[in-house]
Amino acid sequence: MPSASAPTTAVAFFDALASLERYRERFAAAIEDALRLARTGEVSDCRNALIVLADACGRSDAERALCRALLALTSLALGDDHAARRYGRQATAACARRRRRMPEYELRHLRLARALLAMLARERRALRSPGGPLTATEIEILKLVSDGRNAPEIATITGRSPHTVRTHIRNAGGKLEARGRAGMVTRARQLGLLPVRA
Repeated sequence: MPSASAPTTAVAFFDALASLERYRERFAAAIEDALRLARTGEVSDCRNALIVLADACGRSDAERALCRALLALTSLALGDDHAARRYGRQATAACARRRRRMPEYELRHLRLARALLAMLARERRALRSPGGPLTATEIEILKLVSDGRNAPEIATITGRSPHTVRTHIRNAGGKLEARGRAGMVTRARQLGLLPVRA
């Protein structure tokens, strides 16, 4: 014989499900409102809305990951690289805490958060313009590299040792995030550090 509390438990369960469904709808609407602000150019207001939402959402790691990834992108758009890195790390950590069984909507949140983190990484690489960090000597040596000169020839022309020239070439390659001399020259031309050959 079922107990009298069974109907009460079932009602409480369905109330909790309805509450969860309303929460998911409110979360999705809040994300949409924040993105609408970003599309209209109100990025600062978008970030403020996302901060409030990030503080309020505590239901799942997927929601936290999505909010933090969006916060990282808006912070980067506002020029706050420190906050972008912090939110990016938090989003990555939330993505890593994925459980084995997740509802489909949470998996969508995680996939979106990961895509946003990949976009964040691309944007941060694009914003790190290597034109600033390259020294005048590195640019001078890159020009000679683009003319097809090797390290001993460049050393003779510039009055430096071949070892020093190789060090400058290696440092320039690291700053340009390019491999090989051809890659360095191509990247330097893309950034306007070297003239483009016709």
